This record gives sequence, C-alpha cells and structure tokens, in this order.
Amino acid sequence: MANQYLICFYLYRVYKTLHPMIKTIFTTILIFGFYHCVAQADSALPITVHIQIDTQYVSTKEKTGYRTAVKQYGYKTSSVTVKERYYDITIEIRDTSDKPVKIWMMTCDWWRNFLLNNNYLELKKHECFSNYPMLVEIKPGESKIYKPTLIKPIKFDYGNGRQVEATRLGLIIIDNMFKPNAGIDYDVYMADKSKWRIIWSNALYLLEKEKEKAAIHTDF
Repeated sequence: MANQYLICFYLYRVYKTLHPMIKTIFTTILIFGFYHCVAQADSALPITVHIQIDTQYVSTKEKTGYRTAVKQYGYKTSSVTVKERYYDITIEIRDTSDKPVKIWMMTCDWWRNFLLNNNYLELKKHECFSNYPMLVEIKPGESKIYKPTLIKPIKFDYGNGRQVEATRLGLIIIDNMFKPNAGIDYDVYMADKSKWRIIWSNALYLLEKEKEKAAIHTDF
C-alpha cells in the first residue's frame, strides 16, 4: 500500500514541474492516476463487510407510550397508534486476504463495533449476561456472520427530518488485524475515535423499498 501512495506522490511532483499550458492536458491523466491509486489502496484491505435485508416489518404501538416525544417534537399523527419500522439484516465480515485476521469485539454486545452512516436507523440492542472483549478470528476466504435488527424511530415517519438516501454499516477496527495486541484495553480504544479504522459495507436503499411497499399497501 505504501508503494501505491508513493506513486501518487510522484505523479503530483511531476505535475508541479510542468509548463502551465501542458498542465491542463495533464490534469485529466493526474486525476485518473489519483483515483486508480486510491482504488488500489482500498482493495488492499484484508476484509470486506456485506449487508443484506432478511425481513422487513412494521410494529404498531399505542401512541400513549410515545406521548412525551410526540408533544415535545411536534410529530404529526392523528391516529391513536404509531408505527416503528424494523429490518432484520445479515452482516457478513469476510477475510479476502491470504492470512487469518483477528478483530477485537465483545462476546455479547458486538454491536458496539458497528455504526451507521445515517441518523434515521439504529441497531437494536440486546441484554447481555456475560460480556467481555475477545479476538474474533476469521480464516482466509471464510466469513463471520452477525444477524442484528435495525430500527427506524418514529420521528422520521411522523416528523420533518430529512433522510440520507443510502444506508451503510461501518465496522470499527481498533488494532492491527494481522498482529493484534493481546494486552489492549478495549474500552479505552473504543472511546478514542482517533484510533478507529472504519470499513464500510455496501449500500442498502431502504427508503426506496418503503416507497415500493407503500404503493402496494396503501395502509402501510
């Protein structure tokens, strides 16, 4: 990866020495070279994160349980009930390298290592009775599967919040995946975002799916 960044730097140095008339022509070549370098660097990551929807459903609840939020934020609903949207998804973390990788995660609340790119979804949390950090090993060509649920709070169906089109899930890496530090303090590293390395998943377009379902079921 270091060599790829050196090539990018060399291209920039060459660009600076060119005559102004030639720079215009060379700009296109430089831009292409830069994005090629970045693409190569990204492809060197030892793991990929892939997400997919398994099921999508709506839970109808009494509005009285959300009375404070409805009043405080001015949510617009004349019904006695409100609807929350749920998405059961599968997360696949795959080792694409030729060596085993190890990732620090919690044994129970492993969801702490994931974050979402938008503000209208959240990961459903579950109760933990035994929970501690451990190294999750993934062998070359193999995958680790997690099956969480995403929740869309009522404020985005009944409020006026603008919504990001795509949904991506980021995996938080806090240590070297090939040579992890066995004595790492998981909580301290997770609290220090400067130590994070985030690997983003593919995109899901849940808003489009909601529109499609609404067109079929007008009472959705």
